[in-house]
Amino acid sequence: MLLDFYKGDEVPEADVLIIGSGVAGLALAGELKGSGLRVVVLEAGRPKIDNSLLEHKTVDAPYRAAESAGRAKAFGGSSLTWGGQALPLNPHVFGPRPWINRADWPIGPDQIDPYASRALAAMNTPETPIGGTPWKAGIPELDPASLNWAVSRWSTQPNMAGKHKEWIAESQQVHVLTCAQAVELKQGPAVLVRSANGREELISAKRVVVAVGGTEAARMLLCSKEIPHNPNTGTSHMDHVSMVCADVYPESDVFYDRFVNWYSGGSKLMPKILLSKEIQKEKGLLDVGGHFDIPVTQGFDVLKRAARTRKPEDIRDLIRNLPGAVSAAASVKFKGRSPVDKSASIPLEALCEQEPDTGSTITLAEEKDSFGMPLALIDFKISELTRRSMTEFAMTVKREFEKAGLAKVCLHDDRLLDPVEFRKHAGDIYHPMGSTRMGADAEAGVVDPNLEVFGAPGFSILGSSVFPSGGWSNPTYIMLALACRLADRLRETIPAENA
Repeated sequence: MLLDFYKGDEVPEADVLIIGSGVAGLALAGELKGSGLRVVVLEAGRPKIDNSLLEHKTVDAPYRAAESAGRAKAFGGSSLTWGGQALPLNPHVFGPRPWINRADWPIGPDQIDPYASRALAAMNTPETPIGGTPWKAGIPELDPASLNWAVSRWSTQPNMAGKHKEWIAESQQVHVLTCAQAVELKQGPAVLVRSANGREELISAKRVVVAVGGTEAARMLLCSKEIPHNPNTGTSHMDHVSMVCADVYPESDVFYDRFVNWYSGGSKLMPKILLSKEIQKEKGLLDVGGHFDIPVTQGFDVLKRAARTRKPEDIRDLIRNLPGAVSAAASVKFKGRSPVDKSASIPLEALCEQEPDTGSTITLAEEKDSFGMPLALIDFKISELTRRSMTEFAMTVKREFEKAGLAKVCLHDDRLLDPVEFRKHAGDIYHPMGSTRMGADAEAGVVDPNLEVFGAPGFSILGSSVFPSGGWSNPTYIMLALACRLADRLRETIPAENA
């Protein structure tokens, strides 16, 4: 049932209280549907986005992931702003990787793989292929000791509010309470909640799951005086660093056959390449990969925009470009391929993980938001190791692609080789991770391998903030696998406590 804390709706009793109705929070609620557990989901925003709730402070450089382009306070959370890509972590990222300090996970792929099907279903992504090969002509022939291949698969319905709203509205077991800002965690476990009109209530539950996003989770812990302080909270903040590192000029249609996006089962498949683990280990580098941002035809561009926004001006633009739009739609429907503009150069966009000890932090600012909570103060840094890793990736792509006769690759040496220019062009890509990291014990992390907060019984954290390291993959798939894993644990442990 959908309730409004601001309007005075009564708060139902909860076995599981989930803070946040974003991707992770709604996935967990969906997994608990039918479990018999009473679930209440707290959402600070309304059904529609309210960007006034996204206040934060930064030190020196801006941090895009904390802004409205990368997250949203509303029912559905950041899923209202994203595309939703599914791509597993490379197995070697879980560790051991002794050349990267504090990067190893306390769990391995064996704790993730059993939840693959459920994680993909949770993000509305067809199950196959994931990380596979859609190339009709076979796998491109490049040296696997230098470059490897992957395919990310995009969600067919990225808006999680749209996925869950109907069944939640009818549910007597799962309730979403909007306009309910969690301001402090209390022992019990319980959560102090406020609304914009001054209503305040302490809500108790058997388990509280903090699923407020990659930057807000650390802020929530730091604002909660009854939660024992853990020195790992807010440290090891990471993101993926992205930058266009080369312009690519295909030398044959084989390149387009290999790297133009596919469409299958309503899902977009994006071919990607990554630096081999052998080179990473040999040269002490981070996990890094990328994709070719192949320009599409104008007709396809206006067709996608009109379908996404339904705005009058975009509909008019579609009508003006109707022949091109029809041709583009036919290419997708009958060929399963994006129609491309072969007259333009193609940017190579690199995506690199960060090491956990860059010095990036999330602390509390002196300024407070409208609910009386200190703002998050985000100090986001990009290291020299990130630059070296992205440079090695770009140089390897150039060497291998030119050797294979696929394309001429013109590197942006100015930004790759000059640390000052690199920092001007490189930035985060809305994937905050690591600030409430998972560890084997309280010295290594904020939560244990079961996502339970050290020293705070009854509290768990769910989200990318628990990642000890990020790899180069989009974090959503792993995050949702963890959500499914946590749901199983809650179903197993809460009834046992009530027996």
